[in-house]
Parts: sequence; structure tokens; C-alpha cells
Amino acid sequence: FAGSIFMNIYLMLLGVKIGYRSCIQEFYIVESDLIEIGNHVYIAKHAGIQNHTYEDRVYKSSKTIIQDQCVMEENALMLPGTVMSKGSRLN
Repeated sequence: FAGSIFMNIYLMLLGVKIGYRSCIQEFYIVESDLIEIGNHVYIAKHAGIQNHTYEDRVYKSSKTIIQDQCVMEENALMLPGTVMSKGSRLN
């Protein structure tokens, strides 16, 4: 299931916008409708995207975007409002 087209279909059903030829291993998400993933993206196991924070007792959420040809390596974490530029790599 992880790394296959079925993972992409499952995430799309949850509301994640995913481009073509993206390989997504297992990763942690909470607000799936606030995530955009471009074309030719690789997300490794145990990577995470957190789209919310609690600041001064206020819940804040923001969109997270991964542009084309990006790589998120194992145990990488993206925080709210982050944009990975085209061709970047997150360790």
C-alpha cells in the first residue's frame, strides 16, 4: 500500500491535492485538505506534515505546499505555512 498508487488515491480521497508520479511512503498528516503535493515528489517513511499550531491558546492552521521534484527524507517534518520550492530536499 505504501509507495503505491493506492496510497495516492487514499490521500486524494482525504482531500490532499497530489500531482503526477509522486511516490508517498507512509507519512503523518492531520489536516489533509490543507496539503498540496506537486509532480515527481518523493516522501519517505516517517515524514510528517503538521498544518496546525497552538499559540497563546489559539488554534492556527495554514496551507503547506510541496512543489514539483521535491524530496522529503525520513523523519522530516514540515510546519504550517511551509512551501518547499521546486527541486528542494528536506532532511
